[in-house]
Amino acid sequence: VEALGWFREDRQVAATLISMARQGDPSYYVESALATALGRCRAPRARALLTTSLQKESHLEVIRSGAYNGFAALADPQDLPAIKAGLRWSAPPLSRSAAINAAAELARQHLHLRPEVLEMLTPIAEHRDDPAGSFRGKLAVLRAIEKIGDLAALPLLNRIAAQEADGRLVRLARLAA
Repeated sequence: VEALGWFREDRQVAATLISMARQGDPSYYVESALATALGRCRAPRARALLTTSLQKESHLEVIRSGAYNGFAALADPQDLPAIKAGLRWSAPPLSRSAAINAAAELARQHLHLRPEVLEMLTPIAEHRDDPAGSFRGKLAVLRAIEKIGDLAALPLLNRIAAQEADGRLVRLARLAA
């Protein structure tokens, strides 16, 4: 399933993946790979199927993570609201890193989205008492900011480097800056 996703814009592959997505699979990990593959191959109804995958419960949130990876591969600005929902504090924390990465990929490919994405990521990076600002969340945000590569994030990176208690995050903020 994972390999099929690399056949970009192939109608036959897309039809096969869509059919598999509708049937589902007993393995959470196959479902996750299927969601990512739908985005990678740019299947015609990928957005609807990925949105459905976001509603599925799974071990370690792998299906939701696969759906966010699929959204990242699609890199369509229309998907930002679905990705943004994965960043909020009430979203499942184990899939938040994939949502953060998807937001970063959108910002990397669509320059007009960079300010909005950076604004969405800032609270996760800075807040200590916010559940969304956990170590994993902060780590994912720092990697995302590095991926985006926008100088507008420099003040945020400097604040994190100056205020963060965890040396790993301080180092990553300095490297990203």
